[in-house]
Amino acid sequence: MGKGLKCDIIGQLHNMNDTICEAYSIPKHIPIPTSIPVLSPNDYMPKFMVPFVEKVVDVIGDGHCGFRAIAEFLGLTEESHTMIRRHLIQELKDHKND
Repeated sequence: MGKGLKCDIIGQLHNMNDTICEAYSIPKHIPIPTSIPVLSPNDYMPKFMVPFVEKVVDVIGDGHCGFRAIAEFLGLTEESHTMIRRHLIQELKDHKND
């Protein structure tokens, strides 16, 4: 698409926008939304911890995310979170007097 064609299409869109705005009493100059910057997980943690991070995994945030993250860390799938939870609970029960 050549530069002139692109400008012509944008000009046509502006003309259509003006016509639609007049027909529906909408303000002619609608501000273009700005994007929200997406931060890396490293941006949320203290800087001294960043060198120790080997992998970041985005797990489902449903209240079981800690167990899901452990499952991913162990090379399992997120769906293994119930097994991880059962094993951790059993470990706590087995060592409650330690």
